Amino acid sequence: MIWLLSDTHGRHRFIEIPEDIDIVIHCGDICDDGNPEQVTDFFKWYSGLNIRYKLFVHGNHDWPFQMNPEESRQLIPRNVKWLNDTSILLKELRIKSVSDSFRQQENINSNEQVDILVGHYPPVDVLDNGFGIDDLKEYVDQIQPTYYVFGHNHAGTGKLKIGKTQFLNVSLYEELF
Repeated sequence: MIWLLSDTHGRHRFIEIPEDIDIVIHCGDICDDGNPEQVTDFFKWYSGLNIRYKLFVHGNHDWPFQMNPEESRQLIPRNVKWLNDTSILLKELRIKSVSDSFRQQENINSNEQVDILVGHYPPVDVLDNGFGIDDLKEYVDQIQPTYYVFGHNHAGTGKLKIGKTQFLNVSLYEELF
């Protein structure tokens, strides 16, 4: 089973941990405004979860990962994978991330098969309340992942299926599938 969550903003220790999870994906905003104590505590908590695969993408509040990505890698425990415009194959699922710098990316392979696309930001007009990104919507439409999982817009949580893609805004709540 996969556990999805986002926008915990330092409140991760108040979350009830589900049982029998194989993969957990955090879609960003692990802290408030780059708070170093919250970042450290998040990774202590996250790395200690009894879940085999722990993935995360950074959000707009996770400043260390935006401002000093190379230095920030040292904050991440070995058993946690930071998906930063990368992909990984886990349990026969291709999981790929798109970062906040998505609009500047070049040479994106739109033919790549992606089961779960993970980002922090919503695509435009999809559970976004005006916070969506146009280029991201075009990309999702091109590759048609089975799922696009994101956060950022706390007021737009929920699910919406468009074409072949199930969009999941998991801000401030969690989703199991």
